[in-house]
Amino acid sequence: MQRSKELMHRVLVRCTRSRTTQSARAERRRRRPRRRTRRAGGAGSPGPGVPPRPRAARAQVKFNVNRVDNMVIQAIALLDTLDKDINTFVMRVREWYSWHFPELVRVVSDNYLYARLTLLIRDKAALSEAMLPGAA
Repeated sequence: MQRSKELMHRVLVRCTRSRTTQSARAERRRRRPRRRTRRAGGAGSPGPGVPPRPRAARAQVKFNVNRVDNMVIQAIALLDTLDKDINTFVMRVREWYSWHFPELVRVVSDNYLYARLTLLIRDKAALSEAMLPGAA
C-alpha cells in the first residue's frame, strides 16, 4: 500500500512538472519572434507545378560501401580528375613553350603531338634536319 502511494505521488509530481514545463515552453514560443523557413514555393523555386531542375549525375551518385558499382564510380571520378589535370598541364606547356617558339602553337593543334614536339625540339636555335627522325 505504501509503495502504491509513492508511485501515485511520483506520477502526480511528474504530471504537474510536465504541465509547467509545457506552459513555460508555450510562453517562450509566444515571446520569441518566428523564424522564417524556406517553403517549397519560395523565391528560389521556379514556381508551382514546375518540376525542380535535375542535378548532375555525379552529385546524385554518392559513395556507399554496400554498393556493388563503387569501383566503376571511383574509376570514372579518377578519369575525370586525370583529364582535368592533363589539360591543365598541357595548357601550361603550350603557354610557356610559346614564349620560346610561338609559331608552333599555330602549326600544331593536337596536345599530344605538341608535347612530343617540345621534347624533340627543345631549343629552336639548335633545330636542324638531322634532329628529325626519318629525315636523316
